[in-house]
Amino acid sequence: MARKFCPACNRLNGGSAIACPQCGHAFDAASIPSAPSAPSAVGVAKPAKVCLVCGTRNLPTAQVCDCREPLDTNVDDARAVLQGRRTNGAILAGVSLAGVAGLLVAFFVLQWIWPWILVVVALAFVNGVRIVVSTNKLLAALPASLPKATLREPRK
Repeated sequence: MARKFCPACNRLNGGSAIACPQCGHAFDAASIPSAPSAPSAVGVAKPAKVCLVCGTRNLPTAQVCDCREPLDTNVDDARAVLQGRRTNGAILAGVSLAGVAGLLVAFFVLQWIWPWILVVVALAFVNGVRIVVSTNKLLAALPASLPKATLREPRK
C-alpha cells in the first residue's frame, strides 16, 4: 500500500491512515482504502490545538497547554503576552552586555573573580537572545487578528 504525505505538515503517513497523528489533518475518503466488509463512512478527526504562547501541539480535547496557558486564548491576548516576553528577553540581553562592561572593570580590580562573572554574564546573554529569537518565531506564526467591529446606521 502506498504511503502518503500530509498536505498540512508534510509528514509521511501510512497508506491506510485516516488522519495525520502529528497535526490531525483528516485525509480524503477517496485516498483511504476500505476493506470489503468495512463501512464507507470515515470519521473526521479534530485538528491538534496549538498553543499560541509556546507553540506546542496538544490533543484536540486538551483545555490547558503544558505551559499552563489556556488553549482558547484570544490571538490579541497571545500577541500581548509574546511581545512582553520579547521585551523581557531584550532587557536580559542588554543587562548582560552592561555586565560585560562591568566585567572589564572588575578584571582590573578583582583579577581572581572575573572568570566566574564571565560565565554568568555569558549564560544570561545567551538565554536572553534565545528568548528573543524563539518569541519572534512564535509572533511571526500568529494569525492576523480580525479588525474591530463598528456599528453603522442601516441604509435607507
